[in-house]
Amino acid sequence: MDFSFIQHVVTTSRTSIAVCKQALLPAALLLTLSNAIADRPRSISYMPDGSVKAYSESEYKNDKAVKTEVFDRSGRLEFVEYPIYNASGKFSGKKRIGPDSKPWPYEFPVYGSAALGGTAKVQDDIRQIESLLAKIGNEHPILEVVFINRHHVRVNTGVIKGPLNGHGRYYNLKKKNGVWIQPNKDKAVTWWA
Repeated sequence: MDFSFIQHVVTTSRTSIAVCKQALLPAALLLTLSNAIADRPRSISYMPDGSVKAYSESEYKNDKAVKTEVFDRSGRLEFVEYPIYNASGKFSGKKRIGPDSKPWPYEFPVYGSAALGGTAKVQDDIRQIESLLAKIGNEHPILEVVFINRHHVRVNTGVIKGPLNGHGRYYNLKKKNGVWIQPNKDKAVTWWA
């Protein structure tokens, strides 16, 4: 089937909307199209400045996610998450693997590493960042690391107790002369709740 009439597709959760070049399309065609696309729903995560941090595509079976691939803003695969369900079918955690199918080396997601050559290329950076946060006195676990570029990273630390219940800090760190630093202690940390 030729889908060249589609300009772009907006996908949220399990619903897809096709924005087409022609305004009127047969309802049956739109239903077929949206069902085909909804098999791999896409979600997008944004940075505070509104730029895209990452996007993900999920596969579902019996209305449960079975696999989620996470890509950077340029479409490079960052990692793959497999949800873990307990005996009663409730979500109990997730297993993360790298794009090379090797186990994920961290307890938290790292975004932007694909653009820098992969997780192996940023291992020393992650160790330095973890050491710096311990030295600063960060009392929360790392939730995510986002490489803005090779010399700038945003680290989200904190505790999440539920969908709208959590607290922590954002750290903006810079790399100078091969060492990660907190450049401006007043402006490099913000609270979130």
